[in-house]
Amino acid sequence: MCVHIAQWIRYYYSDLLALKQLVPVTGFICVYVLTLFGFKSSRLLTFNNRSGSVNLSTYKISHYSGKLLKLMEQDKVYTNPGLTMNDLTDYMEIPTYQLSQLINQVFGKGFNEFVNFYRVEEVKRLLNNQSFSHLTIEALSEEAGFNSKSSFYSAFKKQTGTTPIAFQKQSDLSEFAN
Repeated sequence: MCVHIAQWIRYYYSDLLALKQLVPVTGFICVYVLTLFGFKSSRLLTFNNRSGSVNLSTYKISHYSGKLLKLMEQDKVYTNPGLTMNDLTDYMEIPTYQLSQLINQVFGKGFNEFVNFYRVEEVKRLLNNQSFSHLTIEALSEEAGFNSKSSFYSAFKKQTGTTPIAFQKQSDLSEFAN
């Protein structure tokens, strides 16, 4: 790429004096472009806060992501209906803005969508578990951490493309087919 830029400059600026003045500029442009592509490919996350930008290394991204996944998948903190971003930052011991950007950039979701994903997955698991067949769908949603019937139905439909009742019937039919 730098070769193409140099050829372009040589073609358009045949004057030797102008060419000598443009060589440092071309070098700067090349270094800037290569650095820009290098940072994009190195998986550094830049976190913006009020005092400036903070880059997290791949190790820290991996560490925080793993810690967050453990909290969600093993500790099931999402079952707390009052779970807030501040609760998660306290568990993870990182600033709120870093957790927010980690969820946004690594998982591609906002906080509520991220938490509701795990809650919906929990409801789906409970719907398929005969031990919970005596509970209503609303009771299962509360068990998974939803504190509102409307937010549960909305999140479930968005994530699965179907209603909880239709999902349950479909699961029951697939059980009989086996």
